[in-house]
Amino acid sequence: METSTAHVPARIALAHAYARVAKAELHSVEHASRSVSAGNAVLAAIAASDVLCIIHLGLRSGSTNHSDAVELLREFDTEAARDLVVLIKDKAHAHYGVSPVDRDTLTRMIRSMDRLITRANEAVARLKLE
Repeated sequence: METSTAHVPARIALAHAYARVAKAELHSVEHASRSVSAGNAVLAAIAASDVLCIIHLGLRSGSTNHSDAVELLREFDTEAARDLVVLIKDKAHAHYGVSPVDRDTLTRMIRSMDRLITRANEAVARLKLE
């Protein structure tokens, strides 16, 4: 989906908002809260990935298949693509699963989310300097 850097502020704001919710629920003892944390980590990562793709490629994936977003990221940042894969792998479990997301999985997801948001923040900072 073609887009412009004018969309970056909205997408990075979404990434930050989803990440705040993910982290707020991270240490909850409630199983449902861990699923909410994981689900929001996925949404934050997708928004951060969109920011990276918009800045580097001038487009973002408009596909409902998140593997397409991974392929776009892989064009310029294989590490970011790996982090997105970590999150997408557990997306269905987080959003639709009936068993709780375990702490190790959630911790791995949050770390990947944080790395993607850090990369997106750095790209936004570079964009403002240009």
